[in-house]
Amino acid sequence: MTKRIVIALIAAALVILALATNVTVVPINSASTVGNVDVNSEDFDPQAYIDSIFQTEAIPVLKEKAVGIAEVMTAAKGDLKSVGDKYGVRADSGNAYNFLIKGTATVTEVNTKLRAGYAMITINGYTGSETFKMQVGPVFKGTAIRDCMPMIKFEDFKNQVVYANLATAIHVNLTANLFTTLDANTLAGKTIDFYGAFTDNGSSEIVITPFAIEVK
Repeated sequence: MTKRIVIALIAAALVILALATNVTVVPINSASTVGNVDVNSEDFDPQAYIDSIFQTEAIPVLKEKAVGIAEVMTAAKGDLKSVGDKYGVRADSGNAYNFLIKGTATVTEVNTKLRAGYAMITINGYTGSETFKMQVGPVFKGTAIRDCMPMIKFEDFKNQVVYANLATAIHVNLTANLFTTLDANTLAGKTIDFYGAFTDNGSSEIVITPFAIEVK
């Protein structure tokens, strides 16, 4: 073996040794935390988690991020997908856009005979052809509020079931808070300020899930 080959082998060995000593071993850990909560724990309770953050932490953030619904609808000109990147949020390109909105509206009709109660509203400052339905519970459909919450991401949670339960927990929280202090049956004919969210389902009927309502 020539001197040149020996030197080359020694140099290669030194490089390998240097690389090995700089490798950081990351232990595999299935735990995931949101804030100080281990959301992958077997003891994780979606309802308790939502109840601990929704009114005090989530709503202030959602209100700050909400955009006037009249502005969104006017810009969309009947095609909400066209303004999705500007005003909406979605998990990936295969999902529908969700819109976090606020506005002033007049309640024209209230129906609480159904479990999925609703109020029909007209939006101040908007004259488009869409109709607007506001959910008033106690059964709420969809996941629009959950999907607009920046502190909740699917990848943080153990599985799809837990993630789905978070949406249900939000709706239970709405019933226990917003709709115990506000009687939906008294809203017909009233003007309201509201914050809420809706999903673009391709329909001309916009179904809003509110998280704050103030009667003017």
